Amino acid sequence: MTDPQSPFQLSVKTITIEYDASITAGDKLNTPEVAAAYIVGWNRANNHPPDQECFSVFGLDNMHRLISAETLTKGTLDQAPVDPRRLFRHLIAVGAVGFIISHNHPSGDTVPSRADEELTKRLYKAGQLVGIALQDHILTEPGGTWRALRATNPELWERIL
Repeated sequence: MTDPQSPFQLSVKTITIEYDASITAGDKLNTPEVAAAYIVGWNRANNHPPDQECFSVFGLDNMHRLISAETLTKGTLDQAPVDPRRLFRHLIAVGAVGFIISHNHPSGDTVPSRADEELTKRLYKAGQLVGIALQDHILTEPGGTWRALRATNPELWERIL
C-alpha cells in the first residue's frame, strides 16, 4: 500500500513471456520476438534449471519453419559446453537448412560473453561449410528477458562474424 503523502512512489510491473504451445513443428520462427517467445517458454516447459546453463538448437526449414528443438547440453552455473559435431549431426538428420541456437544465463545478464561470441562465430562458419545457415543466437535469463544477437545487435553480429 502506498502513502499518498509520500513523495516517493514505487510501481512494480512484471512482464512474463508465456510459452506459446500453439507454436509447433511447421510454424515459422521468422522474427526474433516469435523465436524468443517460443524459446523462453520451451526452456520452461522442458524444465531447464534456472541455475544451470542449458544450450539448445532449433532446426528450421527453408521457410524458417520449426522442424526440430533439442537441448544439446546442460552445464554449470556459468557454462554449457557445446560439441559442434553433435549439433550438426542433429541438424543434418532432421534435414534443417537453417538453425537458431540459444542458451540461458542464470546470472540474469543477457549480455554475451566473449565465449558466447566465439561459439557463435565457430558455429556460423561451420554452418557455412555444410550449408546450414545460423539465423541467430538468442540468450535468455530465468525471468524471461532475452537478447537476439543478430536481430537486436547487428553491429555485434557483424563484428564477431
